[in-house]
Amino acid sequence: MFVWVHLFEPHAPYLDQLPPQAAASVRGGVTRSVSQRYDSEITVADAEVGRLVQAMGPRLASTLFLVAGD
Repeated sequence: MFVWVHLFEPHAPYLDQLPPQAAASVRGGVTRSVSQRYDSEITVADAEVGRLVQAMGPRLASTLFLVAGD
């Protein structure tokens, strides 16, 4: 099996990738720093890769992951 997965994030402009509960606490004119927004995009990308790894189930033992970044 061959699967190509492209995760675009994180790339500028960095968006706030906060869950709804956390987003409510930073609304009202408070802007998070670029570094905080970048970190939130990394967190989302990491969670998506984790979902992919979990979805492999028993195939994980015979799976090769190649990761590239820019």
